[in-house]
Amino acid sequence: MRPDPTDGTLDFESQAQAGARVASRLADAIPNGPEATMEVSRSLTNTEIVCGLSFLATVLEIASVSTKTLSEVQKERGGLLSTPKPKQPARRWLRWN
Repeated sequence: MRPDPTDGTLDFESQAQAGARVASRLADAIPNGPEATMEVSRSLTNTEIVCGLSFLATVLEIASVSTKTLSEVQKERGGLLSTPKPKQPARRWLRWN
């Protein structure tokens, strides 16, 4: 369930921008470990937290649907990312005396 950031203080564009800023700040903190991401999260306002959650939920939903769709197309096309099996040399029949 996606949080509803519409508390009347921000229009839709501002909500999306706030969510993107939150995601960007968290992404920048990730290489510094979980403590850094917690520090960033604790520094956010309640509105930023809700906008960030809404933004990230939307991103995850898009990623999930896109992954399923791309996977289906890959299957239809015969697995483009799979490496082709090397051809084995033809069998040679040996004559046994």
